[in-house]
Amino acid sequence: MTSDDARSSTPRIEEAVDTALSTLPDTVPDIRGTTVSVLGPPHITSSVRGVFDLNSRELVVDGAAARLTPREAAVLAYLVQRRDDAVSREELRDALDDADGSLGPRAVDVILSRLRAKLPWLPAPLVTVRGVGYRYEPSAQFVVIDVWP
Repeated sequence: MTSDDARSSTPRIEEAVDTALSTLPDTVPDIRGTTVSVLGPPHITSSVRGVFDLNSRELVVDGAAARLTPREAAVLAYLVQRRDDAVSREELRDALDDADGSLGPRAVDVILSRLRAKLPWLPAPLVTVRGVGYRYEPSAQFVVIDVWP
């Protein structure tokens, strides 16, 4: 990818970030004045450390692509789409289409542990809800792009 390609996609990314940020609670700092690019220079600045593209299921952390397994991407996408709702382990296993029963009883826990390791900041966007399961909490450090212009 050339630097011209990265520059031409910057306005689309900024618009997608604006859209994503408009859905955040008022307690999350507004970073819309910040230059954001996940494809190359200029690099992610300010408090944004991670960008997840819901359509392509690609994750960028601190300006570099982070490799997600298909199951990690599926769990992250499922939680992001149900923001602020607690989701049980069983529901996540069903979302992973475990029809053949190949996932062990703690597979979801392992997947979440790996995802958290790839999102190395506080507050963590993936939260354990004791006695229920897991929840995605929006934050200014983690932007989800769900619609490309």
